[in-house]
Amino acid sequence: MKSNLAKKRENELRRGRELLEEMRINSIKCKPYIWKDDPETIRKSLKYRLCREKVLERDRYICQMCKGKKQMQVHHILPIKKFPLHIFNLRNIITLCMDCHHSICNKEYLYEELFFTYTDTLYM
Repeated sequence: MKSNLAKKRENELRRGRELLEEMRINSIKCKPYIWKDDPETIRKSLKYRLCREKVLERDRYICQMCKGKKQMQVHHILPIKKFPLHIFNLRNIITLCMDCHHSICNKEYLYEELFFTYTDTLYM
């Protein structure tokens, strides 16, 4: 028999997978976003900065991989270039330190489920 903790973890993983699939489907259904602005221009916008600050505060300025507190950055779980409609979706953004952010570079897909499990539990 599974313990309550194991059942809860299993439900969290299932919900994370469902959310990931839902976000992928919604991105496919929506009209493709045309990058009129350079991504750096978007990152400098007030809306982006407020969203970034909201995520950092939500995560208490703590890296969600190593629990460090130095050089915090925000990471889009689903890449902005492939899923631009989720650029301001708080469930798609997580706080990482610079070292962890660089360590997952080009391997983001390996961490999607883990990160969505975390962000999904915040909004249940």
